Amino acid sequence: MLRRLLFIPFGILSAIALTAVLTLIFAIEVYLDELYDGPLKQYLVASYLTFLILGIRTHYAFFGSIQHILKCVHVYFKSVNRLRKLSHK
Repeated sequence: MLRRLLFIPFGILSAIALTAVLTLIFAIEVYLDELYDGPLKQYLVASYLTFLILGIRTHYAFFGSIQHILKCVHVYFKSVNRLRKLSHK
């Protein structure tokens, strides 16, 4: 039961982090498209999108590895609890 309650703060923190990242991305995009009139504007916009695409793939791989680790821990504790229940019968 307590492990299930850990999903609540993790979900809240994940939502806050995702909101912060999306807000930062939108702020950079607005700055480059609307406010910045300096040299190399078109190259900055293109490089920004390139870094964004590469960053998404990197973050996806990172969070995928964390998901795998958490799944292994969950399976381990589930098997330990099952063995404990079997031994007490």
